Amino acid sequence: QYMLRLIQLNPNYIVYGYDLAKFYEYMGKKGDAVAQLKRVVTLTPHAPEEYNYLRAAQKYLSKLQ
Repeated sequence: QYMLRLIQLNPNYIVYGYDLAKFYEYMGKKGDAVAQLKRVVTLTPHAPEEYNYLRAAQKYLSKLQ
């Protein structure tokens, strides 16, 4: 719930979406992870660290699909 709340507060922050996708995959919710990653890869990075997370999300999405 904490991660979902963070995304509600800042839906365009790539790091939160990526972390939630990783959590979903860890919990065996591959479909939710893929859906979250698809949302994340459409976002525009606004902070320096987001560029690395965006690239990681793209690679992770390719792996899960």
